[in-house]
Amino acid sequence: MFAGISSSGAKGVFQLEAVRQFEAMDWYAEEYPPYNYVGEYGAPLAIATDILIAAFKRMNINVPPAQVKITRWADSYVRILRNLVAALFSTTYTPERLKFIKIIGPQVQSSVLIIALRKNKIVVESESDLLRLMVALCATTLVINWFESLR
Repeated sequence: MFAGISSSGAKGVFQLEAVRQFEAMDWYAEEYPPYNYVGEYGAPLAIATDILIAAFKRMNINVPPAQVKITRWADSYVRILRNLVAALFSTTYTPERLKFIKIIGPQVQSSVLIIALRKNKIVVESESDLLRLMVALCATTLVINWFESLR
């Protein structure tokens, strides 16, 4: 993402301008625990947010947590379309979403997990078996859409 940035000559001016631009940006992420979520006091928390802020800190770029917004995917997508100084830095991707966005940078595989107490002896052999069960969902757009697709 920062290839070509140097601290010498004309590139030094470019570096200062790039730093200013990154510091002025709003950074959006899809709410998807444990990667991105809002903590008890409204501050963004979790793995992807920590990595973003730590990477910028190593490059002497100050992006305070207040500039990191954790929202539903659709909200993040609309906000970056309307705001030219904003970026979507962490999101899950699906075939539907790839019609609208281009994924750059590292990709991490994620899975939807189903957890049950062993004493309940629940057997699930296919996704459709989940429809006969009472389930609680982590209220993220991706998980809800996945579950709805089973019907």
